[in-house]
Amino acid sequence: MRTTRTYRQGLATLATTPLTKIGLAAWLRAMRDQGLTPGGINMYARSVNSFLSWAHGEGLLPERLRIRLLLDPPKPLTPISATRRSVDSWCSVHTTGFRSALGH
Repeated sequence: MRTTRTYRQGLATLATTPLTKIGLAAWLRAMRDQGLTPGGINMYARSVNSFLSWAHGEGLLPERLRIRLLLDPPKPLTPISATRRSVDSWCSVHTTGFRSALGH
């Protein structure tokens, strides 16, 4: 169900775009201009690429078109000390019963 919704959303963004290299480049530029993140654009691009592959396979497009996925830099890692504090805090709240049962 989620896949269907994602594909529908992706294809809706393509509705008035000419299915040409120039049209797809303009589509990509419009996505960037709207402020979408590389990850968000890639989500739409995957849906569109699936459609383009299908259309080419069915003979509806004379050439195989493809949108290159954008680089999506990884998010910075949380320092271990912050993670450790979070785990310690959770444990102190949720394991009190276990500690008293163990005699600690």
